[in-house]
Amino acid sequence: MQSEMKKLDQDFKHAITAIKPYILQLHDRNQIVLCRLWIEKLIKCQVEDKQLRNIYMDQLCSNLKAQQFGPPFCELPWDGPLSKIPTQLLLKQSSYSDSELWTTDDDYTRFSEKSSDRVTYNTTTDEEQCSDKTSSYRHYSRKRRMFLKPRERSRSTTSLKVINSKKPYHFNNKTPVPRLHTKLRTISNFKKFSTVNKDTSLERVPNSQKGFKSNKVNHLDRDTSTTSLSMVLDAEKACKHEIAQRDLHSDEALKLNRSDTFWSDEVFLGDTVVGDNLSRRTSCSELLKEIQQLQESNDGLKTSLNREKHLLESICTEKIELQQEIAKTNEKLSRLKELEKGARGKRDAFVVEINEQLTFQARRVRQAWETNSRLERELREILENSVNNVHGNSLQLLESKWQEKHRKLLARKQETIGRAEWERRAATDDLESQLDASRQKCIERRDRRARLEKKFQQHFHSLRAQIQAIRDDHCKWKSGHDQRVSSKVSHYEKLIETLKKERCKIVRQYEIRLERMQQTKSMELWVKKFDNYLDAGSDEKSQLEKCLDDLQQEFHKQYSDVIDQA
Repeated sequence: MQSEMKKLDQDFKHAITAIKPYILQLHDRNQIVLCRLWIEKLIKCQVEDKQLRNIYMDQLCSNLKAQQFGPPFCELPWDGPLSKIPTQLLLKQSSYSDSELWTTDDDYTRFSEKSSDRVTYNTTTDEEQCSDKTSSYRHYSRKRRMFLKPRERSRSTTSLKVINSKKPYHFNNKTPVPRLHTKLRTISNFKKFSTVNKDTSLERVPNSQKGFKSNKVNHLDRDTSTTSLSMVLDAEKACKHEIAQRDLHSDEALKLNRSDTFWSDEVFLGDTVVGDNLSRRTSCSELLKEIQQLQESNDGLKTSLNREKHLLESICTEKIELQQEIAKTNEKLSRLKELEKGARGKRDAFVVEINEQLTFQARRVRQAWETNSRLERELREILENSVNNVHGNSLQLLESKWQEKHRKLLARKQETIGRAEWERRAATDDLESQLDASRQKCIERRDRRARLEKKFQQHFHSLRAQIQAIRDDHCKWKSGHDQRVSSKVSHYEKLIETLKKERCKIVRQYEIRLERMQQTKSMELWVKKFDNYLDAGSDEKSQLEKCLDDLQQEFHKQYSDVIDQA
């Protein structure tokens, strides 16, 4: 039992050493990763599954030799013990003895000859593999990051055909940009303003840049800046409207003051109203100055936004040019790969032609040897037949003729062999020179590709740093501008409250004045009536004077509070 296990381990080691050159010839990184994972799983196999492990190794070697990377090696290795491979998945050239991968050891060839007899396949293995695939995905995703570069981690998810693999969240997914809603207090009442839609000029960004997160952030910043501009403009309009209404009210109040000539305190009240109107006009002028300052700040905002738009357009154009250059380099690389394939095909055809020529020349040499041996046989027969009949000089003549023919045949044979060797050497020299030239071209193309990739990465990092700097500057400017706008809005609210209080005071004064005017008019009517009565007679005058005194006392009692307030 121990000897069999040792033999299986030795066979597995030989297989690993033999499979290395075929793995090095692979170009797809995903296939290399899968081979590595499968070899690690086979190395960590249990003692009971060593025989099945060698069968898996046999199948992997035959797949790599035939360049058919098929199941089960095209998928991730599952967790748990190995399951037997179905017969329909085995290749025709899966035995160890037929493949060129294996060494010429006797024990190893013995194992390869007996490998087909020791295997019994099961039809239920496909269901077991499907049940193990879901649990193996997480195990693979951890292992795979150990030998992948950070740039290739995002590419490998789409290229590998993994069971139950979901698409990750890309930058190119079209996510809706949220609309901001803000509230603004006006002078008359509180109104809700909805934000303005995106500027049509921003939609000129090409479709290839929709996936980047930086463009979305810039759109949000532009929306917030446009909303802040609209808020400020609406506040300016409301302030102007309120100022115009106040000017109209102040003009009407002045006209009323000038028309009331019958009031005793007319001059004093007119002076107070004029002073209030002047103070209000000074506050309005201050508001107009602040509004002009806000307009200037809005103009600065617009210019900064235009600059940012130009910067973004230039960045987008540069990005498009970079993508075009990348597409051109990819096309060139595909052409180079096609040329390499064509060179390999020509090399294989040339090798086949040389082998055919060598076989043809070997056939000719073999035919010459056959003719030589046939002639020797004929000469010997002739000599044996002529010994009894011919004597003396005739025998010597025959021997000399036979030796001359033999020399001629040897000379022809040496000439043909030398000619074949010379042709073979010339062909091999030409083939080696062509191979060296193709290798140098491939190395130059690889270096050029590396230089282009390095240049592209440097340019990409510089553009990314510029975009980040622009974004940071815009965030700083936005935070400062929001603070300034909020402070100005609070200042305007305070001014509005003070103006409301002043308006209430003025309205109260006008109401008191109207009441007084009504009272004075009623008194004048009473005086006129009493004058008429006085004209009637002197006896009635005394009575009327008493009545007037009584009325004046009652009037002072009733309206003493109002007079004090005035």
